[in-house]
Amino acid sequence: MSLLKLMASLCKWSVITAGLAPESKLTPSQYTLFAANKASLDVLGDTVIPFVIDGHAFEADVSVCDKVKDFLLGSDWLEQ
Repeated sequence: MSLLKLMASLCKWSVITAGLAPESKLTPSQYTLFAANKASLDVLGDTVIPFVIDGHAFEADVSVCDKVKDFLLGSDWLEQ
């Protein structure tokens, strides 16, 4: 699957919209997430998602939330 990813420099944890992870097995989330306006985001669960950037395969631990519209790679992914 080829998707456009966004690097969210102010995002500490990676988040994906539920529509991009329809077959993923979710585990209960260990995080409470907030939007830039400090509104709480309802997290459906956490999962590991595979993706490709410029032909290189990666994985990221992500929270799944139906309130976001994209795949936001947070600073946690850069530290892995």
